[in-house]
Amino acid sequence: MVCQDCVHALIESLDLIKGYPDGNADPELVHVFCGGAVPGFVNIDCMRVGDHLGRGYNGGDFDIRLRIAVRLTDERGFPTRSSWTQCSLKALGMLLRSNSGQHAPCKWPTTFKWDNRICAAMVVSKEKIAKILQGYDRDNLVIATACSHTSLQIFDGARKEGFRTLGIAVGQKTKFYDAFPRGKPDEFFYVDSYTQLLDKAEELTARNVIIVPHGSFVEYMTPRNFEDLEIPTFGNRHVLDWESDREKERVWLTGAGIEMPHKIDDPKMIDRPVLVKYDGAKGGRGFFIAKDYPDFKLGIDHAQKFSIQEYILGTRYYIHYFYSPIRTDGYRLSKGVLEMLSVDRRDESNIDEMYKLGAQEELKKLGFFPTFVVTGNVPVVVRESLLPKLLDMGARVIEKSLELFGGMIGPFCLECIVRDNLDVKVFEISSRIVAGTNPFVSGSPYSDLLEPGLSSGRRIAQEVKYAKEHDLLGEVLT
Repeated sequence: MVCQDCVHALIESLDLIKGYPDGNADPELVHVFCGGAVPGFVNIDCMRVGDHLGRGYNGGDFDIRLRIAVRLTDERGFPTRSSWTQCSLKALGMLLRSNSGQHAPCKWPTTFKWDNRICAAMVVSKEKIAKILQGYDRDNLVIATACSHTSLQIFDGARKEGFRTLGIAVGQKTKFYDAFPRGKPDEFFYVDSYTQLLDKAEELTARNVIIVPHGSFVEYMTPRNFEDLEIPTFGNRHVLDWESDREKERVWLTGAGIEMPHKIDDPKMIDRPVLVKYDGAKGGRGFFIAKDYPDFKLGIDHAQKFSIQEYILGTRYYIHYFYSPIRTDGYRLSKGVLEMLSVDRRDESNIDEMYKLGAQEELKKLGFFPTFVVTGNVPVVVRESLLPKLLDMGARVIEKSLELFGGMIGPFCLECIVRDNLDVKVFEISSRIVAGTNPFVSGSPYSDLLEPGLSSGRRIAQEVKYAKEHDLLGEVLT
């Protein structure tokens, strides 16, 4: 039970905070009152987007800057009202302490997980998904994904394995699929926004839908909303919290014994070329190189959480793996098997062509700044002597994920730099199918040695099919 007036006052307080410098509202405007109780749940997301960027309420000391969102949902988990803003940690503390005085405090039915990034409502439970799957017609499962990113190969692969397919079209035209009939879904499901899917969950589960996430799907819907989606989904949703936060990602990878570029915590300490990156899957958008603090200030967007790592010279390769927790034949781990399906490099605009105009420092003076927006992918075969190292890296990442959050499931990508001494450093991980697998719709030099013509999209469908036939869907869906 949650006090309706209390929740709506909290949301109104967030709306008021938006207009104040550094997110600090007058405390008189941040009272939370209690009223009649109604069924429902409160979801509070609180993301740390930077330190020392705004001042506390008293104006005398630096503070942590947060992005806070509140969503009220009904008994079915459907959103009924929400708001968000950026504010300081002190403003948030004041907001949450303000339901005092003559009104009894509200007992919030929200589970908070505090670490250096987030307090959030829990992911949709495994029991909830298992109950939904009990009502599915397993002979008529439907593979669905958003019409973007890697959808062509996902639909093509699902069809080859005998599944019907559903394309989720979010405010977009779908005529281009007519040009690629084998990659066209059997049916389209039109919505106006990604968050509208939260309201459509029952309609989709009535169709026996299994969601296959990809980078665009999760990024545009946001990891938090995707975790709340009450539709059986291929993969482990718990990985989103570890992948989308650069700090937790580093804990995971370095804990697995993976070498990463050196991290710089204080931008004033930049003393070498660095790459500044924002959280989430953005296809390189907004990333930039800086050589010192003035360079950093020139390019930074303080509204987003960022990380700074040294810029490593070497060749960048994106290794596409697939982990099956339910199979036993192949490159075996403590549980399941690991496969290496393909490798790509990426064309990025405008950094890939900028060298033709001269030195970057001179170009910056003219207003030309390098960007890293991925515009295409190029197939790669790495030298064979690197394969044992790459497989070992993938295995260690999986083993650590099993320890931390129950393991990844299905496709993932280690984004690597290979130096001239053949050392390999990993600068990022993507825990789902990546766009770099698109050149391999008909197989790759590596996947062909597993099965001719095998794409990552088809490999996902094969895993769902195998799990269905062996009554193991609960092991690969969350």
